[in-house]
Amino acid sequence: MSVDDLETVKKFAEKYGARFPLAADKDKVVANTYGVLNDRGTSAQRITFVLDDKGRVIEILRGLRKAEEHADRALEVVRKGKP
Repeated sequence: MSVDDLETVKKFAEKYGARFPLAADKDKVVANTYGVLNDRGTSAQRITFVLDDKGRVIEILRGLRKAEEHADRALEVVRKGKP
């Protein structure tokens, strides 16, 4: 999810060949709900929330520099079946 507008998100998905749907949160409703906006409230931090099959947060991944690290670590959590 991005705090960019839908057109920017679409361009990003096309440029990088995203194989899954991406969402836009231009009004920052979701970012506010999850508390991921930066100190000025202008952009969101790169944080990954791993959810279980009931939609509960089971892991929060912060401080990773690259998107690939987030994906790899989230996959590890899912594979372990962390409660």
